[in-house]
Amino acid sequence: VEAAFQSLPFDEVRRLVEEASSALRLEVDEGQGGDVGRSCKGRYLVARQPIRAGEVFLSEWPIFQGGPAAKYSRKAYEEAFVAQVDSPEASVLDDDCLHPCSPLIDCMAGMVLAKQTALSQDLCDDDAAKERRQSAVLRLRKLASLTRSTPLDAGATTAAEEPRTYAR
Repeated sequence: VEAAFQSLPFDEVRRLVEEASSALRLEVDEGQGGDVGRSCKGRYLVARQPIRAGEVFLSEWPIFQGGPAAKYSRKAYEEAFVAQVDSPEASVLDDDCLHPCSPLIDCMAGMVLAKQTALSQDLCDDDAAKERRQSAVLRLRKLASLTRSTPLDAGATTAAEEPRTYAR
């Protein structure tokens, strides 16, 4: 269960990049502690072969996504909150408001559902259920890897807590 919330180690990220594109290799430059003025690049991609202009060499879907149809919100949030979908105000929403049709709130609902799937022990009965659970765990670990590389400010943490009050 804990593995579902740990970020991916560099070797696993490298393997995922190489699976997604044989034209790329992921490298890391952590810099040298004693070199003044030398900045560390962190993780970066290196082409294994010449890449032509316009050539697609890496294509990946978003880890989580949301939309105005409230596909994930309908499954993750309480009935009273989801009832707002049919309200007249639903047609004139700001993208980032606290409403189930907001793409941001729907995306967060997708994260909540992935967490439920990853933690669910009853999904281990058949192969399709195991695959859904493994996919949810991988998506959460990818997200954890991204979030650990970017500093959060206090306002972002406070804003993220409010939709959680409506989760089932």
